[in-house]
Amino acid sequence: SYSAQQALLQRLVDGIGRAAAGLRVDTVDGFQGAERDLILASTVRSNYTVGFMRDPRRVNVLLTRARRGLVVFGSEWTLCNEEGTWKPWIDWVSSRQAVVSADDLLQPPEQLPRTPAEATASHGDASGHKPSSSPGKSDGWEEYLDPQTGRAWLWNEVEGRAVWKDIESGLAR
Repeated sequence: SYSAQQALLQRLVDGIGRAAAGLRVDTVDGFQGAERDLILASTVRSNYTVGFMRDPRRVNVLLTRARRGLVVFGSEWTLCNEEGTWKPWIDWVSSRQAVVSADDLLQPPEQLPRTPAEATASHGDASGHKPSSSPGKSDGWEEYLDPQTGRAWLWNEVEGRAVWKDIESGLAR
């Protein structure tokens, strides 16, 4: 039952301790009139029918209560079968390349080279190096381009660490 799932999740969250302060486990109906910075929502079913989440008022509550981020867990196929509310939303999310499959979530994260020398050894040359163009070059960060993924990464010689630029750009600037 939904209330049993909610109770189990609440016990798990409570077991986290202080790190979970402010986390709220509730049903869609329980969030009526409330907002949160981040909402993780499970649509629960994957049996070819959306059930009570077909109601546009409930879907509206779910999709409009997050101030900064919303993650919906569910069966894309099942949600797309509900053409009145969920399919347009899934189409919109897909158009922004924001749908992530369960298979993708289970893949190990991309690994950064630990040093520029390691990048040179694994890619054959250092052509991906671009000196930092930021005025704060004294911050110690240098920018590199990973030739396999095309993603920029930053290396800090002083700290001896690397970060993906698109994830940790605030560190170097």
